[in-house]
Amino acid sequence: MANLDHLAKLEQGVTAWNEWRAQHPEIKPDLSGADLEGMQLQGVNLQGANCLQADLIEANLEVADLEGANFVQANLKGANLRYANLKGADLGGAYCSGADFEGANLFLADCVETNLEAANLQQANLSGVDLYKANLRRAQLQGADLREANVRRAELIEANLSSANLFRADFLQSHLIETDLSYANLQGASFLQANLIQANLAGANLLDANFNQANLRRANLSDTNFRLANSLGVDLRRATMPDGSIYLD
Repeated sequence: MANLDHLAKLEQGVTAWNEWRAQHPEIKPDLSGADLEGMQLQGVNLQGANCLQADLIEANLEVADLEGANFVQANLKGANLRYANLKGADLGGAYCSGADFEGANLFLADCVETNLEAANLQQANLSGVDLYKANLRRAQLQGADLREANVRRAELIEANLSSANLFRADFLQSHLIETDLSYANLQGASFLQANLIQANLAGANLLDANFNQANLRRANLSDTNFRLANSLGVDLRRATMPDGSIYLD
């Protein structure tokens, strides 16, 4: 349950709140379970705050400092987090469907089993983030940085990762059906046993990528360096190969 004094201070506005935080850096705000739906919190300092199970539906947290904050099981549906700092934040099990994280910094954030369906993560920094079993269906990740991210067993059906940096990211057993990976950097990434049926990898960098036992049926591999990837036991039936031919074996 939220600390009522902390909640009252926040309701005085972002300016008063940030001044209070600057004067009392030793205090870790407790906003757990608080109803903050639709609040205008642009630029708010919630660094290290406890927002466990808080209601932040459609809240405006643009350019907010949320580093190390606890958003476990919080409701951030439709929230605006554009260019916010979420470095090391914990969003485990949070509901972030339709939220806007464009340009946000989620470096080393915990997003285990987070619902990011249809979320906007374009140009976001997701390097080192833990997205184990996260729901990223139809998420927009164009140009996002997912270097060395853990995306194991995640749902990325119809997600758009065009031109994203997936260097050494791990997609073990993830579902990437009809996912757009065109012109992405997949160098050293692992798609071991992943499902990439009808995925679009046109123009992607596949150097040293691991597609062992992956399902690439009807995938588009045109203009790629697929021959430099690992592909033991891969299913390529009806896939479009780098030279434009259709694999029929």
